[in-house]
Amino acid sequence: MSTSLLIGCDFSSSPSKRKPIVLALGQARQGRVQLQSLQTFDTLPAFGDWLAQPADWVGGFDLPFGLPRELVETLGWPTDWAACMDHYCTLERAQIREQFAAFCNARPVGGKFAHRATDGPAGSSPSMKWVNPPVAYMLHAGVPLLRQAGVPVLPNTAGCHSLQEAITTAEMAREVFETDWIKLELIGDDYTLQPDTLNLPEAASRLIKAGFKVLPYTTDDLVLCQRLVDVGCQAVMPWAAPIGTGKGPINPHALRTLRDRLDVPMIVDAGLGLPSHACQVLEWGFDAVLLNTAVALAQDPIGMAGAFADAVNAGRAAYRSGAMQAQDSAQPSTPVLGTPFWHQA
Repeated sequence: MSTSLLIGCDFSSSPSKRKPIVLALGQARQGRVQLQSLQTFDTLPAFGDWLAQPADWVGGFDLPFGLPRELVETLGWPTDWAACMDHYCTLERAQIREQFAAFCNARPVGGKFAHRATDGPAGSSPSMKWVNPPVAYMLHAGVPLLRQAGVPVLPNTAGCHSLQEAITTAEMAREVFETDWIKLELIGDDYTLQPDTLNLPEAASRLIKAGFKVLPYTTDDLVLCQRLVDVGCQAVMPWAAPIGTGKGPINPHALRTLRDRLDVPMIVDAGLGLPSHACQVLEWGFDAVLLNTAVALAQDPIGMAGAFADAVNAGRAAYRSGAMQAQDSAQPSTPVLGTPFWHQA
């Protein structure tokens, strides 16, 4: 079971000693969350300082993270999330109230507020409400603190089907997230999500020449992976099986050959379904695995994430320890040389 810290945040956009921000801290144990402690913060800067401390945790925050698209487009604000949040957080609360009120006044009775697509199914208050509760101010106060906490982001060109799409997406991601690191995905087939192996090296080469540090998603083809290393990729991320299949390593020989031949960090990127799959590729010497579906579709995602963490640690420890070589013939585990013949029967 995972022992990562779990936090639940009762947020306030105007915390005080009477109504502070409250954090409930706990851990998942035997199928339930065990509360360990409560922490309170009566100022936003104090809460921001806590967020900025280095720590591993998974948290839930009762504040909105976005605005209705209809509102954003009507006001002429950026539709890119990061750019929209940057603009929104430059406004004073009086400006937010004034612009939102003008938007509502221009709409018919019974439909004053715009809604996010998820408001109805979730039963949520519109994130543009500035009173009862003031969720618009909660977004204004809380999202900047979370963004400023310095959580590292690895942008991805997922969904790109052409070389130019991937390059443009990478350049936009660098500007938004202020990082040169990019996970390069260039999809060649929508059904299997196989990468476009013909154009992948060229895309990687162009991005590297533009100053990016490229981590390409690829197949287990040795020649292709060698080409990616030759153009300067920082690591190689071969699949174990097609994305989302959970089949595990379908070509062990190819993966082991890659690990033996290439002297760069190697991350198995797709197709893992069980912790034993992760343990196996770490035993072969791979440096890491990348997971999504295997955890997201588990009946107990937290428990499955913990199982994968244990498997990765076990596989890495086994690789470093130097496993015995498999043999075709049996070998006695108890030595018999020098023992009386009647004990050897």
